[in-house]
Amino acid sequence: QRAAAESAARDVSAARAEAARLRGEEGALRGLSAEALEALERGSLAALTAIRQAREEAARRARTCVVCMAAPRSAVFLPCGHAACCADCVDSLRRHASQAAQAAATLQLAHAYDCPICKRPVASA
Repeated sequence: QRAAAESAARDVSAARAEAARLRGEEGALRGLSAEALEALERGSLAALTAIRQAREEAARRARTCVVCMAAPRSAVFLPCGHAACCADCVDSLRRHASQAAQAAATLQLAHAYDCPICKRPVASA
């Protein structure tokens, strides 16, 4: 158990040193060779590129209709305030809601149309 604890402590120490290098802490970089610094720079640039791509994809998803996943969001559901759907999908939801409202009247349900994000009843969009 002692050997395992010592090994784990070394792993933690190595991970902290690597994290300090990745953060660009001066003390962690000072002893590195030019080749090691170049390798760190290449790795950091690759990571930055991946982060930018992920950020752009997340921003694209945040602007895309949650129903069709293709068109930009253009409608706000009230009262919750979620901007979740494009105009075509809102029209489709309204048509579906109208049909469901007829069924709801028959079944005596309270509403037939929910926000696709929070599932709260929608008064208007």
